[in-house]
Amino acid sequence: MDIDAQQTSGIEDGPAGAAAPWAWDNWRRRDAGEPVVTTAEFALYSDASFAGGPVGDSGPYRFISTLPAPFRPRMRAGVVLRVDDHVPRRTPKMDATDAEGWLALRPDDEIAVLGSLALGVRLRSGGAVRVFEDDSDLRGRPVEYDHEPCPFRLPEPPEVLPGLAGRVVPFEGVAEWMGRFRDLAPGHALALMRAARHYRDALWWAEEDPEIAWLWLVSALETVAVEEQAITDPVETLGLWNEKVRKALVAAGDEDLLCVVAKAAGPLVRSTARYRSLIERYFPAPPSRRPETDRVLWERENLIAAATQVYGYRSKKLHVGLPFPSPMCAAPFTFTGQTPPERPPGLASAAGSSTWSAADLPMHLHTYAHITREVLMNWWRAHATSTTRAADTKSNGQSSLE
Repeated sequence: MDIDAQQTSGIEDGPAGAAAPWAWDNWRRRDAGEPVVTTAEFALYSDASFAGGPVGDSGPYRFISTLPAPFRPRMRAGVVLRVDDHVPRRTPKMDATDAEGWLALRPDDEIAVLGSLALGVRLRSGGAVRVFEDDSDLRGRPVEYDHEPCPFRLPEPPEVLPGLAGRVVPFEGVAEWMGRFRDLAPGHALALMRAARHYRDALWWAEEDPEIAWLWLVSALETVAVEEQAITDPVETLGLWNEKVRKALVAAGDEDLLCVVAKAAGPLVRSTARYRSLIERYFPAPPSRRPETDRVLWERENLIAAATQVYGYRSKKLHVGLPFPSPMCAAPFTFTGQTPPERPPGLASAAGSSTWSAADLPMHLHTYAHITREVLMNWWRAHATSTTRAADTKSNGQSSLE
């Protein structure tokens, strides 16, 4: 999305940028000074069903549910996104690299990314399926040259992320969250879009490769944590990374030593401290439905410690090549009609020649996906302007789209 122009539209530059082929005929007319609004419809694929029918306009976007049958879960175009493109063509400067706003997404998929986070479902654009040539073209023209059906298949049970496929979603809330997005500062909007893309991609890849999903979800939180940059004091940073180390240095009674160690360790521990601070500041509400057993302890200190374990596994995966524990990548075992466990059960688990104790298996992937979305939604809500924030009358800490 062109973040600087987000108040009017999300369509990026012309043919030299990221615009789709359906807009090309009108770029020449814009260059000639004609006021042109190009309209197109895009197929957004999902394995969820969207309740509530068509929803109203949200700026230049209109979300239209195709009302897919909820009793037949399958991968289909569950939403049509109608976009009015108001942004004039801009010729990019070619004298130096300028990729600060690069997202590697087409404008229609940018909207799908935000919708995926706002609704907590798999959602991706398959491209344009209808274009409206001008204001007199009331019915539009079906097109296929820009359309690619969803390459992912419907997940088969047991699912790593149970409850997504076939989920019935109240659709009206997405327009409200698009309004909140337009109220973000440009830097915050860009960070949220990148984090939302990580979250969305994690949902799609979870059933194919759970380890990739773990990496994307951690990266989603880390993206907004970098934007937040809440931690500045070296001693506080050290404590967020490892409170035992900080307390040991304090107990030694040498304040100078504490400061020296904190400053020296800063570059090594700052990323973990940012991550922990983000979860602390935008603490997630628990799921609305929880299992009777095998719950994650949702007290602040325990949950942050469990999320930090996940961060450690992610670092070992990236820097040492050590895979995530097998039980954390498996589908949670659930009896029909029961709520899936939030963490692997039992005192220990084994796979091959490896064994993990229960203390080293903090949660299942679907639990961490819930934590990630809740933190991102809380961050999104908090950084919108006061006008938008005042419209949110939810006061119990639960996501307004739960």
